Amino acid sequence: MSGGSARLDDMAVGALQDVLGTEHAALWCYSLAVAFLPPAQVATARTDAAAHRELRAQIEVTLTQLGQRPVSAQPAYATPQPVTSAASAAGLLVTAETDAAAAWRSVLERSTDRALRRAGLQALTDLFNYFKKGDANKAKEFLVRAGDQLPRNSVVQEHVGDVLFALHDNQGAVAAWQKALAGDGRSIDKAAIERKIEQARKR
Repeated sequence: MSGGSARLDDMAVGALQDVLGTEHAALWCYSLAVAFLPPAQVATARTDAAAHRELRAQIEVTLTQLGQRPVSAQPAYATPQPVTSAASAAGLLVTAETDAAAAWRSVLERSTDRALRRAGLQALTDLFNYFKKGDANKAKEFLVRAGDQLPRNSVVQEHVGDVLFALHDNQGAVAAWQKALAGDGRSIDKAAIERKIEQARKR
């Protein structure tokens, strides 16, 4: 993952440990969610989980090469709300992917190592594709269903808005982002969402 791992400073190593922790959590979330997802979505979820598993392995190798002990996975993780249905399972995966994206973004911000930054950019691209899957309409179907069932989940509502905006549904995007601002407020940047709303209203 890092072509010059010996040059990584403590800040970059800390960012790697943080992202490893989110990858552990994401895999745990996938293992829980697949029990509630409809059959048509299980294969895709397992493919996404495999991608996280590969990323986790790469991070562990890099940290070991640095002489660092990779952080261990926890036995279990707290979920934003109980997972009891396909919609709440989908919402959990949205949260897991959002947390992973934030951690990889931190790697970019806290490291100057070119190979590590390339890995971070690739990971962010892959995580974005989780929502898009090359088809914004499919992403809309997935996220809008989760949003209907989880109206107070700010992360889900923000991503509903993102997909609707990509589909040029400006009014729907604004409504979803407003729900995000009025929701639980977890793991969102309210100022960024307000800028999105302003952009959509001008388009």
